[in-house]
Amino acid sequence: DLEAGYPHVQVAAQVTFNPEKTLADLIFNIEQGPYVTVGQFLFAGNFRTDPMVLQAEMEIEPDEPFSLAKLLKSRQSLMNVNALDSARIQPLGLKQKLPEVDLLMEVEEKKPYFVEIGAGYDTGRHAYGSAAIGDHNFLGKNLDLEAHTEISQIGYKTAFTLLNPRFLSTRLSAST
Repeated sequence: DLEAGYPHVQVAAQVTFNPEKTLADLIFNIEQGPYVTVGQFLFAGNFRTDPMVLQAEMEIEPDEPFSLAKLLKSRQSLMNVNALDSARIQPLGLKQKLPEVDLLMEVEEKKPYFVEIGAGYDTGRHAYGSAAIGDHNFLGKNLDLEAHTEISQIGYKTAFTLLNPRFLSTRLSAST
């Protein structure tokens, strides 16, 4: 089974007809191949992002049976990390049919810092100017920190926001 640690399984079908060609016997020959488990996780390209943040996104764990479905889910989870632009997973040793496959996660981080400046006029605020600075990967923890200020003819306001896209290790986001 592909999902139970046998990624090299091969299935061959053999068909035998009776002399009248009205009935057929269908025989499947299944070659399981070697059993494969997951070894260690190796991360490359995460210069700011804490490896523990990335490891928490993995749907598969070390010493588990190798599963292509869990590997694809893990890649999708990595792509959902706000701090990353791209993610690729390479199973090292799978082609060589090794009994333990290490997973190399190659990630590309987004540019973390940003500055935004704006100005305009509307009937509520009249003339206004605004500025924001922030970090999309605060402390390498996939947190979004932003400071925003606005000055207008009717007053001013300043806001600080900290957004956690994986609040309590769930898919819920929370901001303060």
